Order: sequence, then structure tokens, then C-alpha cells
Amino acid sequence: MSNDATSESIAHFIGLMQLSSEEARLRQDYDAFTAARAAEREAEMRDGKAARIKDDHKLKDFQPKLKVEAAADGAPAAQAGALPFPGAPNVGFAVDGGPILGPATGPLGPLLSPGAGPASYSYEYSFEVDAPGAVAGYTAQVNLLSDDDLLTASHGTEFIDPALFGAALSALTQIADAAAGFDVPLFDGNPGAGFDFAMQALDAVAAAPAGGGHGVTVVSYHGAGAQGLFISEGADAADALPTLTDLLPDLHSRDGEAHFGNLNAATTDDPYAVEDGHTVITGGNIALNESFTASSWLDAPVFAVEGAVVNIDAISQVNILIGHDIGAFDADDPGSTAINAAQIVTHATGAGAEEPTDADGVVLPFAWSVTRIEGDLLQVNWTQQYNFISDNDRAEISLSGANTYIGTGDNLLLNLTDLTQIGSGFDLIFVGGNMINVAMISQTNVLLDSDVLATQGTGVDASGGDNLLLNTAALTTHGADSHTGLTEPFAEALDTLGTGADDIDAEVAQDSLFEGAELLRVLYIEGDFATANLVEQTNIVGDADQVHLVQDAMEAATGQTATVHTGANVLANVARVTEYGTDSTVMAGGGTYSDALIHQAELIEESATPTGVSMAHLTSEAVAFLADDMIVTDETDDFSPNSIHTEDSQSVDVMQSVLA
Repeated sequence: MSNDATSESIAHFIGLMQLSSEEARLRQDYDAFTAARAAEREAEMRDGKAARIKDDHKLKDFQPKLKVEAAADGAPAAQAGALPFPGAPNVGFAVDGGPILGPATGPLGPLLSPGAGPASYSYEYSFEVDAPGAVAGYTAQVNLLSDDDLLTASHGTEFIDPALFGAALSALTQIADAAAGFDVPLFDGNPGAGFDFAMQALDAVAAAPAGGGHGVTVVSYHGAGAQGLFISEGADAADALPTLTDLLPDLHSRDGEAHFGNLNAATTDDPYAVEDGHTVITGGNIALNESFTASSWLDAPVFAVEGAVVNIDAISQVNILIGHDIGAFDADDPGSTAINAAQIVTHATGAGAEEPTDADGVVLPFAWSVTRIEGDLLQVNWTQQYNFISDNDRAEISLSGANTYIGTGDNLLLNLTDLTQIGSGFDLIFVGGNMINVAMISQTNVLLDSDVLATQGTGVDASGGDNLLLNTAALTTHGADSHTGLTEPFAEALDTLGTGADDIDAEVAQDSLFEGAELLRVLYIEGDFATANLVEQTNIVGDADQVHLVQDAMEAATGQTATVHTGANVLANVARVTEYGTDSTVMAGGGTYSDALIHQAELIEESATPTGVSMAHLTSEAVAFLADDMIVTDETDDFSPNSIHTEDSQSVDVMQSVLA
């Protein structure tokens, strides 16, 4: 029985109300369910559970472009399909007819075997190798410090003008220059300049002085005799280069009683507190140069060079120390330490000792790529480090009370260079010009530490020595080269490449030198291939101090002993050049020139003359160490790196007077 229109409208409305109510209840349940699932996924992520990824896509085997043509006589053609070495690199070669790339058992054997018929196959894929770029870096680090302090009281002490000690230091610097094994030639990087630089370096190494003059002791090792570790006479025997931290004077050693002037904040809550007693430090300077170069830039197992091959490894080390102390210094004052330590060593890598072969014979390259570089290819790392300290202090000190610390030295100058270069490797490198590899390290330390000390009052524990002059250098090569003449096939390849060709013949690419390689990476350098790692390190320190120490009557009654350090200077040069490569066969059309040098020179003059006379008398004695022509102060004196290397100031008479 049907309802009337009014009843139908009422029933329809009630139904809509019921549907809306049910949807709201379902929405509430759905939202709660969704929130619970989201919280569960978030908890899984926090627990570190791996994400589940579903991917139905499957990678197919490599399918090169292979063109197969039926034989002219109607013989069945070889079956097209994937190569027998899936995943082969993107190489380029062409085959037409027979197995010209090697035995039928090689990677193309199944396609090129006699049973495959005279079908014609054409491979059409190629690979390219990016050309390496040139590297040229010049680093100059210079520290100049003038710390000539003047402390005066009411005693009217007469002091020597520090400019006179500066003149003596300049003369010592020139002696050090004359005693050096070589001057590093200029490498300006202009086209073709590499060979001139190499010849100048070769001449400089060959002309290293056998003696330094002015009492300088020189020891030199040349050629094969320069291979190994060499430590100057008087140093402890060792099988490795000495370490700076093991040789520091007690004043700088953290295990010593007087680390940096007895200011050890660990012993007190007050960082400015002074330990009991009296301490005066006018020396204690540190001048340190450190240079580290690690290069794995460009190498190959085989080089073919049209011009000459030049290899030079050279180290020059000089230590000059003049320390004539006058006054109340301890008779058992520790002497100074001067060490030259150098090492030149080459390690064979053993590359190619095990050559990969297939089941039936030696594998030769079946593809090759030639990369061309027009002009020269250079790698130059040139580092110059220079420290200069003038710390000629004049101090008139009166001690009173319980504790005193006076420091007019304790300066620190540091230069640090750390270079790492990583390049690329090839299997064969052609050089149209010359192949040059030069590594040179030059290190110089010069210290003038002639001090004057006069005392009045109780005892003084005074040290004017305990200086350290240290040079350590290492030239290390990983990869030994064997040299031979340029064979005819490689000479012809160089001629062809020199005319602009971008490929080489199979006779060269499949030479027995490349056994075990399937793909050959070839680099052609039109000009010179030059590598130069040059390090120059110099420390010049003047620490000629004049100290007049007076203790008043009250202090004398306490019996306190004052500690004075006018020495304990550290001059150190540390350099290391390491070249990483592989064992190589080097064929040179223009001959091979090689030399090595380790040159070590030193002049150490120390003496102490304890006396109890007045400061004025000691000053007059100190003047006797200076030549008459040094007493006139030159108003243009400038101890910058360029001004101390003058050509007209060397005088035998001058230095005989200074060293008398």
C-alpha cells in the first residue's frame, strides 16, 4: 500500500537523516584507524626498520649494436645476439673477416671461430678518457719579528747596540748561503721552459760545493750513493728520521720542569700565577717551517718520450750556530743540538707481477683510446717558507720579594703547508717533448746566540745554550722506473701523433708490454711533460741577549736562586715530498739524465766564559766578537728576506773577527 505524497516526503527525509548519521559514525572509526596506522609506520621508522620497496622492473643484459651481413656465397650467417662478455665497457674497434684481434679463444672467439662462416661483423661503440689538467701552485710564507726589548733600572748599565748583532747575523746568513748545496732555479712555467729549468737544476746539483769555507763542515752524497737515510755526524744513530718533539729543549718540553717559563696553569687556579722563585727568560724562541706534499697525479706503466728524460732528487741542509756566551753562566750548561737528517728512497710497487691471462694464452688489448694534449703538461708545487726573529734583548733587572717571572723572548713563528694532489692514470703515455721530474728541498737554519750575563747578589742558575737546530727532509717515490731506448714502432707512433693523428697502430697497442690489458688508455702530450716539487725553508734567528741581574739585600738574605734562560731556541725545518705511482718502462729517444744529491753542512761554535766582573767589562769583551766595520750602524739595515742576501758583504776578515 503506497503512501500519499506527504508520507513519502517524510519517509525520504528520515532515510536521509539515517544515512548521514551512519556516515558520521563510520568516519569517526575510519579516522581512528588511519591515525593508528600512521603511528605504527612512524614507530617502524624510529626502530630503524628497512623500507619496503617493490619494483617489478628487471634490467636486461647489455645489447650492443651488432650488424650481421649474409656471406656473398650464401653461407649461413652467424647468429646475432648478445656478446659473450655481457657488460663490456664502451669501447671501439672494427672486425671484418677473420680473428685479427687475437686467438679464437679470446673474448670474440665464438663469433670469429672458423665455424661461424665468412660473415662480416661491425662493432660500433667507443669510449673516451678525459685529458688531465695542469697543476701549478706557488706558496710563499714569510714571518718577520722584531722583539728587541729594553728593560732599564737605575744602575746605568752600558749595553751594546743591537744593530751590531744584526750585522753579524747578516754575515752569518751569507756564510749559510755559500755553504748550501744549490740554489733552486727559477721555473717560470713558460712554454718550453721546463727543459731549461731541468738543465739548470742538473748543473746546480753537479756543482755542489765540497766545502763551505769559514770553518763550515760539509758532507755530500751523489748519485746512487745518495739513496738511503743520512744523519749528520754527532747525532744518535737511527733507522728513521728524528722527530721534533723528541728533541725539544727542557724549556719547551711538557715533561720538563720549566715548560714555557714555568707558567703551568695546571698547578694553580690562577692562570696568571707565578711559581715560587725567580725566572728570567730572554731566549726560548721557536721558528718552525713544515711542508708536506703528497702527489698521485699522473703515471703510466709505459712511457715513450721523443726527447730527453731528466730525473733529479736533491736535498741541501745547512745549520749555522754561533753561541759565545760571556758571564755568570753555569759551567755545566747543556750544549746545543744541531742535526741534519735526509732520506731519498724509491719503492718498487710490483705492478704487473701477476698478469691476467685467459685459459689458453695471453690477453692483449682489443681496444684503445687516444687522448691528446696540445703544448706542455706541467705539475709544479713550489713552496717557500721564511722565518726571521730579532730578539736581541737588553735587560737591567732588580729582584726583590718572593716570586718573579720576566719574559722578553718565548716567541713562536710557524709556517705550515700541506698539499695533496690526486690525478689520473693511463696505460701508455707518449711525450712529444721532454719528460722531466725534479724534486728539490733546501733547508737553512742560522742562529746567533751570543749572550752576556752579569750578576750581583745570591747564586744564579743560568743557561745560555740548549738550543736546537733541526733539518729533516724526505723524498720518497713509490714506483721504480726502468729506462731503455725508443723502439722503432713507438718512434713511428710518435711521428704519426705529431702530425695530428688521434689513433695508433695495433702493432703498438698490442705490444707485449701491455699483456693482460684488454682496454688501453693512451695519452699523447705534444710538448714537455714536467713535474717539479720544490721546497725552500729558512730560519734566521738573532738572540744575542745582554742581562744585568741585581738582587737587593733583603732578597740576598732569603737565599733564593734565580733561574735565567738566554738560550733554548728552536729552529726547525721539516719537509716531506712523496710521489705515488707505478713501476714504469721509460723509452727515451733523446737520452736519460739522472742525478741525486744529499748535501749537509754545519758550523757550530759555542763557548762560555764564566766571570764575576762588571757588566761594563763584559760588554767590552762582547764588542771584541764584532769586527770594526760592523760597529758603524747602517741606517738602511732591513732584515727582510730580500735584504739579507747581499752580494758584496762577504768578508773573510769580518767573519774571522766574529768567530774569533
